[in-house]
Formats: sequence, structure tokens, C-alpha cells
Amino acid sequence: MATTPDGKRDGRIALVYLGSPTCGPSNDPELLDLLNRIRKELPKKARAQGLAFRMVGVAISRNVRMGLDHLRKMGPFHEVATGARWYSLPMHYLQTVAPGIRATPQVVLLHQDGMRVHFLLRQVGVQAIRRWVAAGMPLPDRKYAQESLISDCAGKVPWLC
Repeated sequence: MATTPDGKRDGRIALVYLGSPTCGPSNDPELLDLLNRIRKELPKKARAQGLAFRMVGVAISRNVRMGLDHLRKMGPFHEVATGARWYSLPMHYLQTVAPGIRATPQVVLLHQDGMRVHFLLRQVGVQAIRRWVAAGMPLPDRKYAQESLISDCAGKVPWLC
């Protein structure tokens, strides 16, 4: 169902960008172009499915200022998080919802449906992100999405709410 009976959107797609200010590929100028293309086209795809869209930036950095500078350069984002590298609270949550490799850059696509969060896809590395964008940023079928084991907590986590 694309919308609720009162016409409101039924959930949202969240694209989480993971990058690092000290990672060469995370600072590749092509990556910024790819993120801008995602920023322009993915909200249209979400709307076509009756979904809202959010883009979240997470910088893997111990230095908060460096992390924020990196996200400012790669943004804009609806939400940002940085500090504590892979051990931050947002990273802990993301690894619980969508376990995967610790590498930058990467994008993780999630579907939030009320209090549930579903993992849709992960693209790791500039080349993989480039291939996904070149293919038109296909959205996986949500009926096959992997539901988070901690879905009852999703509505309480500010970076996905």
C-alpha cells in the first residue's frame, strides 16, 4: 500500500552515506557527483512509490570537526552523525539493523515502515556506487526486504525518525 487511508505517505526510504575525511575514495570528486545524482533522482523514485525520502550522512572519524567538514563537503543531508569512528551510537544501530562490512565509502538503503526498519541494499566503494547509479538506482522489491531484529526500537532513534 503506497499511502495510508488519509493520503499520507506510508513510510520512507533512508539512504545512509558512510564516508571518512581520511579515506581517499571517500574524498574522490566523482563520489560527490554520484551523491548529487542520488540526491536528485532517488526522492523521485521514493515519491513514485508513495514514500518519503531522507538522506543521512555518517562520517567515520574520531575528530568531530573533521567529520562535520567532510559531511558538509559531501552534503547536504537531512541528518548527520560523526565521532567515535565505527564505535559511535549511530554506527552501532546501523550495524544492528543492516550488518555489513566496515569500509568507506558506502551507501546503505533502508525502508522505514512505521516502527519497523528494513534493510534494502548496500553498495561499498566508489565503483559499486557508480554502477548502481548508472543502472538507474533500482530500488529492491520491499516485500523481500530484510526486517530489522530491533524494529521495535526504530521509532525511538532520532537519526531514522
